[in-house]
Amino acid sequence: GLTWTFVSSLQDAAQPFFVDALNGWYWGGYSYIGMFGYVLRTTDGGKTWNGSIVPANLEDLYFITPLVGWATSDGGVLKTIDGGITWTGQGAAGASRIEFRNEKEGWAVGDGGVIWSTIDGGATWQGYDSVTAASSVEALQAVDGSTVYAVGVNSVRADYRMTRQDSFFMRSTASGGWQSFGFSSGYQPALRGLDFIGAQRGWIERGAY
Repeated sequence: GLTWTFVSSLQDAAQPFFVDALNGWYWGGYSYIGMFGYVLRTTDGGKTWNGSIVPANLEDLYFITPLVGWATSDGGVLKTIDGGITWTGQGAAGASRIEFRNEKEGWAVGDGGVIWSTIDGGATWQGYDSVTAASSVEALQAVDGSTVYAVGVNSVRADYRMTRQDSFFMRSTASGGWQSFGFSSGYQPALRGLDFIGAQRGWIERGAY
């Protein structure tokens, strides 16, 4: 990260996702023309990009190989096996963030505190009510063969003037459930992201509000 080289410029695109030095994707949405999204793919490290239209407004994207990947949309989880050219719906409506450990095991999260898991590549999903209906899981990460972390926020209406907001951090358990760790109460900026380099060491991103 000490030096950077400009490669290309893309308009209205979300953050990139790369599986190696050559294969990567950008994605975004055109909600003003009918809730259509798009996926742009590069196979040369970002020098050139080719796109495809997706009949949904995309929110997140995760690839495990240059061909196999998943995306979350306003209609649920989508899967591709051709690098993003075509997509197939897989359920889990309401999911907004997604991550896979391999081609079979994955997780998706969304509003209402729900976490979905799959062990068959997304063909079926099992939902888990992680916290409360007023909670939103903002991000998750699978860090090794048995540990998944997630962060989010609980919002509770205290009165007509204000909302109380409590952030939380969750860790998967050996039994397949989740253990939640609360942060300080009162109105606190939401936890928006996380990045771990192992089961013990990691960082959490706190939003401005």
